[in-house]
Amino acid sequence: MKGENLVSKNDRLDPKVLTVLLIVGVIEFELFTFAKGVIEIAKQDAWISVLLGGAFALVITCLMVKLGSRFPKENFFQYSRVVWGKPTALILIFLFILYWFVYLVLLHKETSMANEFFFLKNTPPLVPIALFAIIAAWLVLYGLTAVIRFFQITIWFMILPLLFISLVVFTEIDFKNFLPILPEGFLPVLKGAINYAGVLQGLEIILFALPFLTDAQKALKPALLGTGVVIFFSFVQVFSAIGILGVPHALEAVYPGYEVITRVELPGMYAERLEFFLTLPWIVGVFTTICLFTYLVFYGVCQLFSLRNKKTVVFAGTAFVIVGTTLFPNFAWQIKVRETLNYATLVFTYLIPILTYFVAIVGNRRDSHE
Repeated sequence: MKGENLVSKNDRLDPKVLTVLLIVGVIEFELFTFAKGVIEIAKQDAWISVLLGGAFALVITCLMVKLGSRFPKENFFQYSRVVWGKPTALILIFLFILYWFVYLVLLHKETSMANEFFFLKNTPPLVPIALFAIIAAWLVLYGLTAVIRFFQITIWFMILPLLFISLVVFTEIDFKNFLPILPEGFLPVLKGAINYAGVLQGLEIILFALPFLTDAQKALKPALLGTGVVIFFSFVQVFSAIGILGVPHALEAVYPGYEVITRVELPGMYAERLEFFLTLPWIVGVFTTICLFTYLVFYGVCQLFSLRNKKTVVFAGTAFVIVGTTLFPNFAWQIKVRETLNYATLVFTYLIPILTYFVAIVGNRRDSHE
């Protein structure tokens, strides 16, 4: 990342791309699994939890844009030294990189397991992991601008099938599954909202993307739109899981989103069952998220240690990621790591940006170039 903020005018991107970046960067396979955790906490009121957690995510999105707009030529790692001081900033940078690295390893592992479950049952798990990791590493070597332009091409292969699925599943919903409303009060709903907020890994990309935009001051609406689309698809997943499966069956399902799709049939169409429409958005979603976090992790390492040979760092780091996927002893460990990361997200995506924003305001910290 060091030096990449000095982007030539030809490589700068329209602020509207922030919508694309957030959608494809945040949506991954967890979109089809997270509903189970929220429903376990809030039961049939989980849809309210998503709305509350989503509202909080929109507020944080606005705050991160405001924070980044104070330093339009720098990313978070760069201006954190101005806001927090160098020693604290270095600790924050290291913790961010560690958080992203663990998430990247987990994302590869979950993708491998889902791939084995749905598509390639007899293929060794390391084959798709290595394939995704190496292609992602090759792409990020061209920088964030190239990654975002790739996202602009692929987004429709994700959005259109998801929109189609979202429209069709509502025809199968039984609204009796949502009754009674708030039988245990508001506290479970609030806990569910916190749980959902922790699912939204990737919103912090706003803090690193603004230097690549032609005008950071115009980034607010695209950012809110991108976060809003993610929240919409999340709401559809939870609402349909409750309405079609019911709370007991949703809690029993390993992949609630997939189970919902198997319950819906389209007689007369080429693909009567909607699993067919899940394949493309699943592949696009996980690969684009892998690309994004590969960029964040290894360019963050380059910036932290002032390394110039990005190619060596990216490919060597990718090898560590692949090895890291073999360290999960069982599925229970994988679930535990995911739960821990969701709580860590509350710190890295919400708490740290909030504190940084208020420290910057109180200390009147702004971009030194202005």
